[in-house]
Amino acid sequence: MPLSEFLFSFKGRINRLQYLCYLLMCLLSFGFVSLIAAVVHSIGLFIEIWNVLILFFLLVWLCVSCIVSTKRLQDINTSGWCLLIGIIPLIGWIVLLVILCCLPGTPGINNYGERRF
Repeated sequence: MPLSEFLFSFKGRINRLQYLCYLLMCLLSFGFVSLIAAVVHSIGLFIEIWNVLILFFLLVWLCVSCIVSTKRLQDINTSGWCLLIGIIPLIGWIVLLVILCCLPGTPGINNYGERRF
């Protein structure tokens, strides 16, 4: 699956390993951006511009995370609307994390297509 289709298309399914790799890349990118933000704020250079860039980064990350999480839910033959479980504080987050990271995908073809990995 091409990277553009992986990040910007609701079509397809991804397995647990692909989802966990995505989470790892998010963690690393957040660490890198946080490090740069700390340096920029300590120096005091272009703080307003940097804040706008951070906001843009977070909005893009939110959209891409919804797409990738929807693909993971489609792998277990569940609608992407189940992401709304995350609205419930703490309990919803834990349930969603367990669903996304621990449940195995459906083998073969399901309502959202066949496995392509």
